Amino acid sequence: MSCAVGQCVAPAPPALQALAADEQLQLSSIWGVPWAGGSGASSSGQAGGASAGADSAAGEFTTWKFRPAGSSLAACSSLDESSAAGSGGGLTERKRIIDHIFFSAAQLAPTSRWRMLSEGEIGCGGLPCEAYPSDHVAVMVQLAWVAGR
Repeated sequence: MSCAVGQCVAPAPPALQALAADEQLQLSSIWGVPWAGGSGASSSGQAGGASAGADSAAGEFTTWKFRPAGSSLAACSSLDESSAAGSGGGLTERKRIIDHIFFSAAQLAPTSRWRMLSEGEIGCGGLPCEAYPSDHVAVMVQLAWVAGR
């Protein structure tokens, strides 16, 4: 069975778009912070607005599900849908970042974050699975106070 299946990338939901656009909040997302001990697909956290892209950390995801094609749970509306290869057909894959941690770069500086699980660690069936019995992957970041604040 192959794990090489198309990815369903969601547009940012309205709440995330509102947070990113609010100039008074000036929030940043942890998805630009490299994971601890690795090279990650991200660069260091920088001050500035929150990233509104649901795929801002290329290749990473906080949920990965397969739903029966045509069901209301599988509907991606404006999203790209694909059938899961080797899954017996009729399944739609949804792999995306839907869990977020925001911080104020004026007061906090991210130093590292947990590495997200890989497809290989989860297995071809998505989440939840025997090794990780939740349908969301835990997200954690280490923050330090900015000096002088």
